[in-house]
Amino acid sequence: MTKFMTLAMVNHPDFFAMLFVFLLFIVNNRCEFREIYVELYGDDQYPGTIFAPLRTVNKAIEIAESHQHDYLVNVGDGIFAEEKTTKITHGNISLVGQGIDKTIITNKYIGQFLNVSQGPVASLFIHQLTLELQPQWVDIDRFLSFETITGNFEMVECQMNQTILIDSIPAQAFHIEAEHILISHCQFNNLWTNVSGLFLSPLVSAIIEHSYFRRCFTQQFAPIRINCNTTKARFIVSDCIFCGCVGKMGGAFYISRYFWNMTFINNLFLHNKATYTYSTAGNDIYLFQNPSQEIIFDFHNRIRHCFSNSDRKKIGFSWEPISIDYDFLLPSINNQDLTDLQEKAKVMEEEEEQGN
Repeated sequence: MTKFMTLAMVNHPDFFAMLFVFLLFIVNNRCEFREIYVELYGDDQYPGTIFAPLRTVNKAIEIAESHQHDYLVNVGDGIFAEEKTTKITHGNISLVGQGIDKTIITNKYIGQFLNVSQGPVASLFIHQLTLELQPQWVDIDRFLSFETITGNFEMVECQMNQTILIDSIPAQAFHIEAEHILISHCQFNNLWTNVSGLFLSPLVSAIIEHSYFRRCFTQQFAPIRINCNTTKARFIVSDCIFCGCVGKMGGAFYISRYFWNMTFINNLFLHNKATYTYSTAGNDIYLFQNPSQEIIFDFHNRIRHCFSNSDRKKIGFSWEPISIDYDFLLPSINNQDLTDLQEKAKVMEEEEEQGN
């Protein structure tokens, strides 16, 4: 190609537009859509590359779903499409954000922002996302619905802030049914619903660890509702803080079926409250037993090293006689004990930082 021809091409009025399209074509073919980008300034007509991101998370998941293999969705500031339900029926999809500095927002709509239907294998991993609804008062039945037989759900280092799902229809923020469920290093702040904030139904295991639930409120059940599907399912809660949570039967937890498979260890319950005035409710934990099932009364090894500052009944249950008291499993903690724990936690954090 001569120098004259090169100059003629550069001076062509559509040269840079054609170059941009050509570069997008190259990036698109190299990435094969296995990695998709979402930003608020993007457009759903774009291919979803780092230079031409999509605008909505829904579109990113649609693309990933259509190609039927594993995808990583990088999310900056993005939105969920209005009045749109996104379904995943197979594959592993990861939503990865950029920590607390980035927020996913949504406008008001009816329905579910993300619905994962039952498929052969469908797993969803959400990492480092900060989720906020704008406006905060929305009329939806579920913020996230993940219902699959053979898939896994994982939520790590995420935050959900200032969210109200409490209008004219039963609302759950997260409705999760999966083989394995993991919620780790997450924060839920001011999560208001009229049924439950988190409904977890594991086939094999559900783990909530190193997480913080602050001022979570629900009109029914409890902010966290656990329903194990089989006698083999395990449910573990460790190293968490539940502060200022309010529910009808349980201030923090409502656990039904096979709760002898549960384990609570190293958790702190502060200022939680059950609004149900009868003696069966528990300010921190409520256990619902199906009358047709065998009742297991030995919880000594199921709730360990947990503390509560509730001045009323801490652990409620549905069976007779109600005179049985399990509150000794949640020893009382006073302000001085809290101060000591905070000091110990601060020292541990400093030692960990020095070690890193």
